[in-house]
Amino acid sequence: MLLIPAEVKRLINKGRREGRREVRTERDRRYKEAYERFGVEVGGVVMLPRTPEVQEFLDGETGETGA
Repeated sequence: MLLIPAEVKRLINKGRREGRREVRTERDRRYKEAYERFGVEVGGVVMLPRTPEVQEFLDGETGETGA
């Protein structure tokens, strides 16, 4: 009888891990694209300017897909 709650908990945790992984992957993709599009080199280091345009892009509010 204790196996069922343990299995449910395991499946829930597995789903959470997969969801977090998907979020991280999407976030990393957006940042990579933002650096390619908006990145500015300052002293040999590429940085993102803190502008509303860049923030909207990172937040996914631009409606652009990058494809």
